[in-house]
Amino acid sequence: MATFRQDIDNIERLVTTFSTYPIIVSGDFNAHHRAWGGELIVDLLCRLNLVILNDGTMTFDNGRCQCAIDLTLVNQRAIGHVSEWNVEDIIIIKNYY
Repeated sequence: MATFRQDIDNIERLVTTFSTYPIIVSGDFNAHHRAWGGELIVDLLCRLNLVILNDGTMTFDNGRCQCAIDLTLVNQRAIGHVSEWNVEDIIIIKNYY
């Protein structure tokens, strides 16, 4: 959780420092689980007035669980620069060790 907290702090620093620019942040946040930072992400969204572009489409499916752990966040300046946002239906295999 400490590393995730550091990542959230880095995102906050980035968005605050470059607030006059359109900013898009996308990543695998594992935000479907409270212990993995769901509350930290909600707090970040509220503090910085960020918007989640996700529309509820599942971004993870391992056959047992489907969820939307991959998120795309934008600041207010970026909203007009994003169109036709969607989740691509592709398969990527990653090894997590």
